[in-house]
Amino acid sequence: MATIKLSAAKSAGAAISYAEGKDKLGEETKDWLRAHGVDETVVARLNDRAVAVGGENVDVEHVRGQMRATRELFHKNTGVQAHRVIQSFAVADLNAADPADWERANALGVELGRLIAPGHEVAVYTHIDGEGHKLHNHIIINAPDLETGEKYHQHNDFARITKLNDRLAQEHGLSVIEEPIQHERRTITERHIDAGGYVWKDDLRSRIDAAMSDPRTSDFEALSAVLRKKGVDMRVRGKNVSYAFIAPNEKLYAARGTKLGESYEKGAIEHELARRTERLEQAVNRGRKVERGAERLQQSADRGIEATQGRIDGEQVNRGGLGRAQADAAKTIRQSIERFAERVRDAFERTERTLGNVASRVRQAGRSISSALTQLEQPSAAQMYRDNALDRLDKDKKYLAFWTSYAERERALMGAREKYETIQHNRKGWFRIKPVPTEHAAFVKRYEQLANQQAQALASTGLGDVDLRSAEARVKNLTKQVADEERTAPKPLTLEDRITEAKRGAERRRPNREPEHSQSRPNRSRTQGQEWSR
Repeated sequence: MATIKLSAAKSAGAAISYAEGKDKLGEETKDWLRAHGVDETVVARLNDRAVAVGGENVDVEHVRGQMRATRELFHKNTGVQAHRVIQSFAVADLNAADPADWERANALGVELGRLIAPGHEVAVYTHIDGEGHKLHNHIIINAPDLETGEKYHQHNDFARITKLNDRLAQEHGLSVIEEPIQHERRTITERHIDAGGYVWKDDLRSRIDAAMSDPRTSDFEALSAVLRKKGVDMRVRGKNVSYAFIAPNEKLYAARGTKLGESYEKGAIEHELARRTERLEQAVNRGRKVERGAERLQQSADRGIEATQGRIDGEQVNRGGLGRAQADAAKTIRQSIERFAERVRDAFERTERTLGNVASRVRQAGRSISSALTQLEQPSAAQMYRDNALDRLDKDKKYLAFWTSYAERERALMGAREKYETIQHNRKGWFRIKPVPTEHAAFVKRYEQLANQQAQALASTGLGDVDLRSAEARVKNLTKQVADEERTAPKPLTLEDRITEAKRGAERRRPNREPEHSQSRPNRSRTQGQEWSR
């Protein structure tokens, strides 16, 4: 006889850690195995609670990383991450003191996991500790499907998995509970009462069924209100719910939902009400979409009506008045064009005069600039120092950009290396019988391209192995060095600076002229566009 328990896990890693039970097998369990004749060499090797490990679509050595990579791939790493199934075996079926039965129990767990969630990653851990030392499996099912990425989700899963478990037990010659699960719990008095007699629990069930069928019932508050109208007082107490009513024989009867059957327990009612709420929300959303579509159609129709009415109104305008309006508009347009043309002619004439003066000044400035640039053909010592300093600064900035990019790529590689190694390991394992997901292949391609780029960049430097720490140290030193050079390096000369410097040099090289105001020569005035006359 094999029984099951179900639960959901918001942390798949925690569920796997508990199922593995690393170094948590108690000495009491080891003593029990020795007392039941298990070889000492076998007992000495046992340290973990899981005495046997297996799986479906997963490498048992990298379960945690592989399941996490799958969830991240499909963006399903929030909410419920995994589902747990505990499968227990009767002592008469499998012996916890027989290592061969450990492997057999684990294989049955893997087969059950495959039947429960085909296309999912399943890990199975077999335990022998606990009360009575019964063999039992902890089956961990990763939530997303490997093909579609959709999360595993089944309503009324207990009944479905129980049937799968019973069928599996029959196929392998294990005992099965013959009596089917009772959905309604009846006392001996209820089962032996006359068919025509009054059964108060049946009356209570019928009232609850009628309340649940009422369209106004959408939550516990609404259900309680409908039940009160039917003479039933419902109270929620923690995980349970209780009902009380006065029967036609004027007696007060009360019962918990657990005494009436599965359908009347708090969990079943919550599930049914949640399902109704979801259907109602979907219907409301559909109604809103229809309403928005109708509004858009109405708006389009209104706009079309307004446009048609405008055209009709325009056609009814007096044709004589329309002609006069057209003539006035044409006259106004002609006058505007004439005024604009006159302004353009005046502006053009002014521009011609201005350009003549500007051209003369430009030619004169060009001659001055040519003369100044000729003086700068031989750079000075100060200019050479400035150019060297700026070249050094530019070179250090290029080195800084190279090592900053190198450090960023190295950090990206280190962050993605674990996932890359997991995928590569899976390629040698279960990917050999399953097609590699497109996202996995794309990730591997991007990672290898980045790694090749990093290797080529390092080879171009002529250095040996460079780790992330040394690269970051280079970035830090170069950043400080560039900052110091930017503070001390002279600014590059602009064209205006070069012209000014050339003029100063020309002034220094010119021979001393006689004073412009001497006693022997009369004072001459300087006119515009002329040099001093001697």
